[in-house]
Amino acid sequence: MRVLWIVCTCAGLLLGAASCREEGTAEKAGRAIDDAIERLRHGDEGALEKIGRELDEQLSEAAKAAGETAKRAAETVDETAEDVRKAITDAIEADEEG
Repeated sequence: MRVLWIVCTCAGLLLGAASCREEGTAEKAGRAIDDAIERLRHGDEGALEKIGRELDEQLSEAAKAAGETAKRAAETVDETAEDVRKAITDAIEADEEG
């Protein structure tokens, strides 16, 4: 149930973010600052170098996100296994009493 709630919440947030396509003044200023910093850091690199660097950065972020997702999934499996163990123990105890 918790997983369904998380999925629905994430889907709602994604839909909300996707529906707001126009950048405001703060977003435009932030993008201009990001672009200026990018030019200062990597001003002399060629197009292929830039694509390679950006791809490396995105792969790194994806690997990090995948690791975090795997950790959360493992925690959910552990919690579910503990719930099942408890339910079985409770059922055995109830059967022994009754």
